[in-house]
Amino acid sequence: MAVLGILSCQIFELELAYLLAAQETPPRITVVRNAASQGFINAVIGYPIGHITFIDKPRDFVSSCDSALEFLVYMMEVGLHSSKIKLQKALSNAGNEISGKVDALFLGYGLCGNALDCPESLFEHADIPVFLPKDCDHPVDDCIGMLIGGREKYYAEQVKEAGTFFMTSGWVNHWGSIFETGCEHMSMDMIKRLFAHYKRTLLVSSPVMDTNLMIEKIIKFNRLFQCVSDVTQGSMDILQMSFAAAKAHVLNIPVKKLYPYGNCADLDQTR
Repeated sequence: MAVLGILSCQIFELELAYLLAAQETPPRITVVRNAASQGFINAVIGYPIGHITFIDKPRDFVSSCDSALEFLVYMMEVGLHSSKIKLQKALSNAGNEISGKVDALFLGYGLCGNALDCPESLFEHADIPVFLPKDCDHPVDDCIGMLIGGREKYYAEQVKEAGTFFMTSGWVNHWGSIFETGCEHMSMDMIKRLFAHYKRTLLVSSPVMDTNLMIEKIIKFNRLFQCVSDVTQGSMDILQMSFAAAKAHVLNIPVKKLYPYGNCADLDQTR
């Protein structure tokens, strides 16, 4: 029996549900139920996904004996990004909680303002392999870089229009709560002044959310900050390949057998 732990920002809730639903064998999933997990739970139960269990704390997890691989999912609230130190502390604590129950840890995070530029120190007490999604030979910058197709495309869109606010499925679902947390001490007039340079919202399309629904969900944002919307095709490749690396490790099989067309240089674990 192998157990892969998934420690992720809720910004990836739909993408993770999609990945788990795409497994060749219906997976056995245990979810730590908390304030950040409901969106993931709603998404994952919408798929014919196999066996799902809910627990209150990672310590309540008990591995089964009838599955070659199972997943323990621990979602983290998106508002933690308002402070680098706050995010690092929360991730370190969560890693310590989950590490005794899993064989490896997959992080649904990028560098996130360099909060994860040294993951081996954040998770030094976990004593298990930790997998951070990579774009070629470097970790992805953030959730946008992971889902837009990598650093080069990310930069190209910024060059095209410097005043671009990028929107993935997670952002269109949670931008309101992100602003409440990150701008809680600001008036709306102050927030509007800070966002005065933004000219467009760029929707990063993916299989997890219909583009028309994404457009509907940011109408209020566009009105608030006088932006217009544009759409670009996103990519799940970086997330899929990094997830495949973590999965291959716990199953002790070559990653090429799970993702035969990827570049294995992209799939190194952090330690």
